[in-house]
Amino acid sequence: MAGNKRILFFTNSDFGQANVVLATAHALGLACHDAEIHIASFKDLRRGVDEASKFMQAIATQQQIAVPKPFIFHEIEGISWGLATKHPDTAIFETLELAPGFVNSAKGVAILPAVMVPWSPKEFLDIYKETERVFHEVRPDLAIIEPLFTQGLTFCHYQRVKWMVLSPNTTKEFAVPLQPNLAALWKYPM
Repeated sequence: MAGNKRILFFTNSDFGQANVVLATAHALGLACHDAEIHIASFKDLRRGVDEASKFMQAIATQQQIAVPKPFIFHEIEGISWGLATKHPDTAIFETLELAPGFVNSAKGVAILPAVMVPWSPKEFLDIYKETERVFHEVRPDLAIIEPLFTQGLTFCHYQRVKWMVLSPNTTKEFAVPLQPNLAALWKYPM
């Protein structure tokens, strides 16, 4: 990577999602020590970002390679995906306790939109505006979004910026629905 490229990660503060971002930022920082790595998330992740940054720099020192710049944390006001799923109207936890069966499976599918986007419209819009603010402050060469940070996905898609998705899941979760001729229903992969 030539020059001081700016990379901006958007992630929820929930460690299941954020761990992938922190690990990727760590590897990227060691491989491209001149990159400016920004991580935007909710306040609960600030400490994790600071510790990951110090750990990355300690590893670089130990390996006697150029010490990368520390990560730059940008706090996003609002609540992370994990906390938002605990809203009573998502009913995720009640649904998880249902016995397996056709009717209960249908109930589970019915709540998927609330699980994927558990914020109220106002919360979603407020976080979207925070995402927009951080993006314009950083002006990254590339934005990297974790898939449950739907405000970031929405912003990057509609603003047509350079961006990509970084997921802790396999490609299968994204590719199967895209199989042509309903192949997702009868074979995988095509």
